[in-house]
Amino acid sequence: MRLGATSVVLLLLSREVWCQSRPPADSGREPQKLAPVTVQADSSPTRLVDPYGFETRRLHATGGYFITEKEIERRRATEVEQILRSVPGILIDHYGVVWLERGTLSLREGYLPKKDRNGLNTCVGAQVLVDRAEMPQPFNVNSLSATSIRAIEIYKGPATTPPTLRTAKSVCGTVAIWVK
Repeated sequence: MRLGATSVVLLLLSREVWCQSRPPADSGREPQKLAPVTVQADSSPTRLVDPYGFETRRLHATGGYFITEKEIERRRATEVEQILRSVPGILIDHYGVVWLERGTLSLREGYLPKKDRNGLNTCVGAQVLVDRAEMPQPFNVNSLSATSIRAIEIYKGPATTPPTLRTAKSVCGTVAIWVK
């Protein structure tokens, strides 16, 4: 086996540290007993556990509707629209496009609301994000597998959408889908 110069230096350094960390056999020193170490779990989400910030936003719920992985599993949905139908004020058309019911709106020409069957203003084509990536509008949410979804966040407008999820197309709301 041939070792490079870097490998030899590392081996020598690691051996030297190991030798220095052990007391010489003839030193007469006894091993010291260390104090016990207590490890406590922290319930606050970290970037490692919650890389997209879903749990942090859910715990500080500021205007969104949150569907967790446990809720998704409990529903045993075969299509994403089956998961979303339980959310108040959300409709899915036969193309799988998300519509969010809202109050009176004042929007640019391209985003003018339509009236639903109850006479409420409806914003058509909410911005759908999958792992923070913008999906083209209109986006069929049923093109995703319901079993691959870890969590979903729904925000009904730009005022309630967190800045990290807000896009130029969030004017009609945002549906953020997080996959496993």
